[in-house]
Amino acid sequence: MKQLRKKIVWYFIACAFALEVAVSVEDSFFEAFIAPHFKAVSEGGKEALAFGGFAASLVVFFLTMAGFFMLSAFVFFRLVKKAVQQESERQAEEQRLMYASLAHDLKTPLTSVIGFSSSLIDGKIPPERQEEILRTVHDKAVQTNSLLETMLAYSKLNSESFELHREKTDFCAFVRRLAAAAYDDFESHGIDVSADIPEHPVFAMIDGAELSRALMNLLANVWVHNPAGTRALIRVQEEKNTVRVRVADSGARIDPQKAETLFNPFVSGNEARTSGKSSGLGLAIARAAVERHGGRLYIDSGDSGFSKTFVMEIATCKEK
Repeated sequence: MKQLRKKIVWYFIACAFALEVAVSVEDSFFEAFIAPHFKAVSEGGKEALAFGGFAASLVVFFLTMAGFFMLSAFVFFRLVKKAVQQESERQAEEQRLMYASLAHDLKTPLTSVIGFSSSLIDGKIPPERQEEILRTVHDKAVQTNSLLETMLAYSKLNSESFELHREKTDFCAFVRRLAAAAYDDFESHGIDVSADIPEHPVFAMIDGAELSRALMNLLANVWVHNPAGTRALIRVQEEKNTVRVRVADSGARIDPQKAETLFNPFVSGNEARTSGKSSGLGLAIARAAVERHGGRLYIDSGDSGFSKTFVMEIATCKEK
């Protein structure tokens, strides 16, 4: 929707500019060729003829202006109609992919839950294995719930009615807390992670819950899509009225031409989205949350010693 609004604004500016240019050209033509002619006729004593010709020229002038206006309005209408149609098709395709992915990803854990629970009910599981099966059923249920929460989070962030609950937050302390919470996951996946976060406070107006999910998705992206032995860096930088979180790793490089597609939901052909390790919505949710804050999320070429960097930019606010 945001892109659609931008398109409409640009189309309006372009059509208004084209109309202004057309009117200016017509004005110049009228002043250069028509007005002097009738002035000369009038000075020659043929006032009635001059007035009649001048009135006819005015009619032609205003009819031409009306024609330009109608043409500009028609072009603007067609452009907006096409943009709205493209946005509707994009949303419909995105929704179709979401439902298809949801159905596919829910099928596996639900099949396990149904199968194991049926075996328990029918008494086919020996007592010594029942606790193991119950834990498996619980894990599959948790997996299903997590997937549903991810889908709901993405839908919520893309809803026009959704509003953030912002609070002034020490952004450095915020990132430090999340990095500490993710440390065990980095370690269990064999990721050598380090942090470079200023000790002094840097304040920003953020929705802690939504931006926590966004940053945790970036951190999880490191251990989910990189092998053990990968090095990672979490760095916070302050510059003018902006604070940046840079999540870098030494894993495989990303093709610059495909980098932007990583933030699209359910991109086919993207190994990171089709490996079965994630829902395919992590980076899409992260970008949506950051953009809701008026910020940016993009991929950089990488800090020194690292192959790629995900960069989150958020506007800062004054301490008082």
